[in-house]
Amino acid sequence: MRPRLEWRDFVHELSKLVPGLGHHPDPGTRVDEAGHLDVTERALLRQAVSSLAGRPPANLLDSITTLSEAFDWYQVRAANGTALFAEALPRESLATADVALRPLDPGDVPALYRASLDPAESYRWRFRGATPSLQQFNDALYQGTLAQFAVTDRPTGSLHGLVVVYNAMHEGGWAYVAFQRVANADARRGHMIVGIILMIDYAFRTWPFRKLYGELPSYNYESIVGSIGTPVVEEGRLKDHMYFDGNYYDMHIIAIYREAWEEFAAKWWPVLSS
Repeated sequence: MRPRLEWRDFVHELSKLVPGLGHHPDPGTRVDEAGHLDVTERALLRQAVSSLAGRPPANLLDSITTLSEAFDWYQVRAANGTALFAEALPRESLATADVALRPLDPGDVPALYRASLDPAESYRWRFRGATPSLQQFNDALYQGTLAQFAVTDRPTGSLHGLVVVYNAMHEGGWAYVAFQRVANADARRGHMIVGIILMIDYAFRTWPFRKLYGELPSYNYESIVGSIGTPVVEEGRLKDHMYFDGNYYDMHIIAIYREAWEEFAAKWWPVLSS
């Protein structure tokens, strides 16, 4: 008879992959809403839970809401004599176990267009309240674009958003990165965070960029920088640069340097890709 997988063994494996979890988490901690973790670590925790060998079906994975429920599934896998974690995907695959980047299809454009014009979210994205025609929106998707991919749920193929590298200055060794989430995407699952990470990694592996830039108004700053975390530095700030709902907001110019990214990727890729 195989020895029973103990809770401490399970926590030990997870804490190696998601250090912020600690060594004594509450079994009732929710996988999608672990409040003491930053957004990236919550996404990584879900990736770690979903990377069980012999991956659970999507409907079962969606029912695993707490660490205790994840532990029950790990016990099943351990009893069958399988490894705790699936084999990692290569970095060039543009995919993790749950998220995949693919070229943009014409059928993706209507969902992105609706998200850009959604009154509840449009202030966050490129047009910020303007209402271009569908044709104007489609044309704008390719202006200054070096590369862009649809962010999808790998098991189902459903669209979660778009990630873009644009305005590249090859002589200076830099480019800009941006993203857009579609209106019906479930932000709790962290797919867009993983999609941004995959796109940044793709850009650094494909071109000899020294750094990648992003422009973030203050009302987006904490959520995005908190999501990516350590590799992000602020290079500048334009004071009272953006107007929304009666207030002026700063525009933050952030950068990710190649050296910092390589250190980040070496640490997190085994978690994301397994």
